[in-house]
Amino acid sequence: MNQINKSPAKSAKKSTTKQKWREIEAIRDRYELMKELREDDYSLEMDMEELGL
Repeated sequence: MNQINKSPAKSAKKSTTKQKWREIEAIRDRYELMKELREDDYSLEMDMEELGL
């Protein structure tokens, strides 16, 4: 019987890697949103911290 057993360490590493990439993508999305907001309305000065960005 040839069964491949995934080790818990390998699965945990894979999960951690996916989570980190999701966090990176979320940060990129926030920066892209800030860039778009600045480009769309130059006269509007928003406090980015107030927006949570």
